[in-house]
Amino acid sequence: MTTETSGSMPPDIESIGKIHFIGGILNAIGGLALVATWAVVGLILTMIVIGPLLWCFMPFALASAIVGICEVLSGSKHKKHVENPSATPITPPKGLAIGQIVVGFLSFNVLQLVLGIMVFMKLKKPEVVAYYESQAS
Repeated sequence: MTTETSGSMPPDIESIGKIHFIGGILNAIGGLALVATWAVVGLILTMIVIGPLLWCFMPFALASAIVGICEVLSGSKHKKHVENPSATPITPPKGLAIGQIVVGFLSFNVLQLVLGIMVFMKLKKPEVVAYYESQAS
């Protein structure tokens, strides 16, 4: 096991970007598809009590799609940073990871929940914390 200095980039930085970019695309598409599905099924089942209840979950699915778009933006920023670290400073996406976990839980989006937990755990590693702190100064 090698120890990273605060100036060299740990491989977890690149993997955080990839997780956000690829997972964000999947979550944005999935969230929008879920909104459309619940809207159609809710319309079909309007005569039954369950139709309007399904519409109550649509805001959470829409929030999942919005967080997915934010993930894509964060992932592309991390990719630019990996290509040219001195030109593109980055900050730790801790708030986005927490948002992924919360929205993934509320919208029943297991992929977003798991990816949020993965990113959050990577952000806890000492070498990743040290790297982000070196970028802040």
